[in-house]
Amino acid sequence: MNDFILYSHDATFLYDNRAFNTREGLFNKDTVIGLNHNDDTIALGILADISDNSITFSSTLGSVRCINRIIFSDITYARDQT
Repeated sequence: MNDFILYSHDATFLYDNRAFNTREGLFNKDTVIGLNHNDDTIALGILADISDNSITFSSTLGSVRCINRIIFSDITYARDQT
């Protein structure tokens, strides 16, 4: 897994087919996100942090250069606590 940061000026953040502002604080750590280029989902990621203008996440992608849409889900990754 690789760690990335994307800023709101680099990508559109979507939930339920609507753009939202990261300041709304709708999502928590470990939310599953879709990493898209336009309408194509290239990979999935796991949200690590969300701030006023950016998100930090982990993904198997080598680069986020082509990612321009982040689709937030209602799914949360359950990490093994052992």
